[in-house]
Amino acid sequence: MARLHERLSRAGSKETTLNYQGASYYRAASGSAEKQARDTTLVNAPALVRDLQGFIAKLAEAASRYEDEEGAVRTKLSLDIPALSCKAGT
Repeated sequence: MARLHERLSRAGSKETTLNYQGASYYRAASGSAEKQARDTTLVNAPALVRDLQGFIAKLAEAASRYEDEEGAVRTKLSLDIPALSCKAGT
């Protein structure tokens, strides 16, 4: 960042916001922009929480459904060999 500041601050370079960095109105404007960003974040937070909760619920539902489907397929494809069954006597 220092190199960039040095390059943009040298004589003959184009004017940039770095030239006004120490000015009070620059600080006020950047502070206002930061406050606006924080306010926007606070307004959007409940919607973000709601969306994440919905996503997590759908993810859990899908995982449960896939486990049930896998269990059904495993049961359908399994062979019952009485000698190897856990119910077989020793």
